Amino acid sequence: MFNKELHSQPVASCRTLTKAELGKALNDAAFNGDARSVAAWLDEGGCVDARWAERGDMTLLMGAAYGGQEAMVRMLLQRGASVNLQDFVGCNALMGAALNGITPAV
Repeated sequence: MFNKELHSQPVASCRTLTKAELGKALNDAAFNGDARSVAAWLDEGGCVDARWAERGDMTLLMGAAYGGQEAMVRMLLQRGASVNLQDFVGCNALMGAALNGITPAV
């Protein structure tokens, strides 16, 4: 699943990844609050702001926020996730947090 060349770029240059590149397990991990899997991927050099092409260019932070995963949101913020990135319709992680009642993150 991990491709060192793909993820050795600085955060600012993260590109949109396909589900095949990101991996279904990680794709679902952010939505489901599986912090251990996401942390392991990031520890191996995965980009904290990687986007999912199949989910409207959502980032891990957006996925965690829309999934209502407060602990995951906190972890991603501590690791430098960008809060102002927007998906294909213009929504960001803050909107997802607010919609899901994660008021400490808001």
